[in-house]
Amino acid sequence: MICGACGDPTGPPVEIVDQVAAVVSTPTESGSEPPQPIGIEFEVVIRKTGEHRLGLDISEVDGKALKVWKVKPGLISEWNKSKTADMQVRAGDSMIAVNGKRGSIEDLLDLIAGSTEEEDVSLLFTRGTT
Repeated sequence: MICGACGDPTGPPVEIVDQVAAVVSTPTESGSEPPQPIGIEFEVVIRKTGEHRLGLDISEVDGKALKVWKVKPGLISEWNKSKTADMQVRAGDSMIAVNGKRGSIEDLLDLIAGSTEEEDVSLLFTRGTT
C-alpha cells in the first residue's frame, strides 16, 4: 500500500519544530567498532503549511507500522536537511505513532490526513526493530 497523501509537494517550505530520541546500544569489546544501535525510536515534529505532503513511499508492516521505502521531496526531506544522519528519516525506518497515538495503519493515516494546516504533527519512527 502506497500512501497517496505522502507524494511530492508543491507548496512553501515547512517549519521544523522539535525532536526527541532514545537509543539502545549493545556493549562492545575493547578495540572493536563503536556500538551500533539495535533499536532506536525518534520523534519528528513537522508543521504542515500550504501544500503539505510528507514525501514518503510507505507500506504496511504487520498491521502496526508504516515502513518507509523511499524519502521524496516534502516535509520529511526538509526535516532531514537540518538533522544529523542518525536523526534523519530513511528507507527502512517505520512510523509507529502519530501525535502520540498508536493504532492500526488506517488510524495512523487518518491522523496524518486529519491534521490541519499550521498544526504541529508528531511522527514517531523506529529503526532496526520492525
